[in-house]
Amino acid sequence: MSALRARLSARVPVVLVAAFAAVLGSIPAAHAGTGPDPALAVQVPTGPYLVGQEIPIRITAANRGDVAEKVYVGTSPTSGSYLSLSGLGPLAHPGTTLAPGASTTVEVTGRIHHWQGVPVVRFSLYAPSDVDRGNNEAEVRLPFTSPDSGTGTATGLVYGDRDGDQVADPGEGLAGVRLQAHDGDLSHHYVVRTDAQGRYRFTGLPVRRYRLSVGQAPDGWVLPRSAEVDVDGNGEEYAEHRAVRPLSDRLGAVAGFDQEHHLVGDRARVFVTLTNNGPTDITGIKAGCDRSGGEGPHLVDLDVGDLAWDRPGVTVPAGQSRVYVISGTVPAKATGFGTANIGCDFGPDGDHAPEGYPRVLPYTRVDAPRADTWLVYYEDRDNDTIRDPDEAVVDLEVRLTDAISGVVADTARTDARGRVDFRNIPAGPYWAVLNGRWKYEPPNGGGLYVGTCVHCRGGQTTAVLPS
Repeated sequence: MSALRARLSARVPVVLVAAFAAVLGSIPAAHAGTGPDPALAVQVPTGPYLVGQEIPIRITAANRGDVAEKVYVGTSPTSGSYLSLSGLGPLAHPGTTLAPGASTTVEVTGRIHHWQGVPVVRFSLYAPSDVDRGNNEAEVRLPFTSPDSGTGTATGLVYGDRDGDQVADPGEGLAGVRLQAHDGDLSHHYVVRTDAQGRYRFTGLPVRRYRLSVGQAPDGWVLPRSAEVDVDGNGEEYAEHRAVRPLSDRLGAVAGFDQEHHLVGDRARVFVTLTNNGPTDITGIKAGCDRSGGEGPHLVDLDVGDLAWDRPGVTVPAGQSRVYVISGTVPAKATGFGTANIGCDFGPDGDHAPEGYPRVLPYTRVDAPRADTWLVYYEDRDNDTIRDPDEAVVDLEVRLTDAISGVVADTARTDARGRVDFRNIPAGPYWAVLNGRWKYEPPNGGGLYVGTCVHCRGGQTTAVLPS
């Protein structure tokens, strides 16, 4: 459902480092026929590679002796940046047995996340009965480019593929989408927004690989949430981010509990109505429920019937609706929230965390004592995702609205710190609705619980944008 097109730095041919050439040299005659003689070989590319890129490394263990030996490989940093390696396969501890004349080669990848100089790594082959340990180590200087050596520019286009041709056509650009470029250890980030034509531009980026986090697109468009781009300083790096229309354009979902109030331990039922608004049947529809894995007052011990992931799924014919029943038990922790709920999305199998699927989040009330809560609002003018003292949004009117009944429980204004307090509020789910020239990003922000649970007592801090 999504595509990313980007120019990546060219790869270079693999060559042998000096240590590898030495290992593959002949074994001295004095050692021939006297026992096991495992030797180590390491291959790396000439590079250079950018910090954050994966560098391929080939490791070979060969037994030049006439007796079998069990071997494994270990690594240790000698100097510079720390190199994280993928698994060593059969050469990982406790290792593998090499027959005389046999060899084992593994392909691994290494990556640097935080730059502390050119990495030098020692590869060691451990063999307890080796008759010649002089060919068991290779100290390798890996060819990475320092991010301090230059800067570059990353540009791109975010577009909504209205005609489905997977090509960015004039007028398809999506404006106002927030993109954030992160370095590998998240110590630096850079933020831009797309212009009216859907284009964006990062300048002055230290050379390295970046992960681009893509924010929510307008009007329901579904975008890939992340991408990688290599900034090598040799021209502008360009990427396109293709958005598609959500399944919820064609498949609607509404849900409600069988009754407004439940007790802990009750077996509650939820009625789900799926409606196909499209011209063709939608098949294989399943329910993905509680994707957060038990957070909040979600029903437990669910029975989703024919919507289960281990079943074929259901079909909703074009232009028709179907009703399904999901049941679950109200958990004990619901008393800390003043409510129990069930969060589910619906769509065909095959997508672990589907964007754009229709979702439902119905609530039922659970008895709980009244409680206080407080919220803080700020405008992140420097885009550092940190609330600075001068970024408080002052005198913002906030309406605390009951998520079940829609009734406004209380209204208050933020103080000089951007804080707003609500006291003696009935426990339950709420929406903090902004009244004025401010808005949430994403637009569906502002949900909260009032109660005695750990996260229900206040302190939610939210960045908002001028509307």
